[in-house]
Amino acid sequence: KCDLVMDATKGGFTEEQARGYLKKAEAKLTQIAGEDLNNNNNNDVWSVSNEKLGVTVYTRAGEEGSPSIIMGRGVIKSTPEKIYPHISDPSIRGKWDTFYAEGRIEKWFKENELAIGHFQTKSQFTVWPRDFEIVVGRSALDGGEVKDLNQGYSITAVSVPQENEIIERDEGNFVRGNILVSGFIVKPLNADQSEITYIFQVDGAGW
Repeated sequence: KCDLVMDATKGGFTEEQARGYLKKAEAKLTQIAGEDLNNNNNNDVWSVSNEKLGVTVYTRAGEEGSPSIIMGRGVIKSTPEKIYPHISDPSIRGKWDTFYAEGRIEKWFKENELAIGHFQTKSQFTVWPRDFEIVVGRSALDGGEVKDLNQGYSITAVSVPQENEIIERDEGNFVRGNILVSGFIVKPLNADQSEITYIFQVDGAGW
């Protein structure tokens, strides 16, 4: 466990900077989610890596040698509104994400819409535990403000650039990883079913 140290002399984002940075990540998330999974051109070749419990997991190469992109897609018998707390609340995520240790929101720019967060992952065999400082936010499917969760939404996260970090690195216990893009897109299918797409592209920064 890491006791976080906030360094007031370091980096940080204004709300405008954080929002602009997140918008770029949201655009990338939307672009990846909209790719043709049957496309066999260039690097956009998606392969099925796993199928279980109605969820299909796809992978493809990243751009110009960047880490691979992983995308899971499935249908859940629930509404977007009921799904929302399970994928947005850092205190709940550990109940379904076996790699997740703990996390929290460090600073809200606008509650439930834009924030700086921090989370840690567990060590896996010889892999050192990671921590991540992120910009995280949500938007409606059209990119605007969420007015009704049941109309669908995206939740996007991307690592804070090192020069903007405000959480001191605990290099004795964690390796600071880099999330190029990560997030959920939740769409209603009917009154009691939703499609969920989860995408992540992460540089674990070694072992």
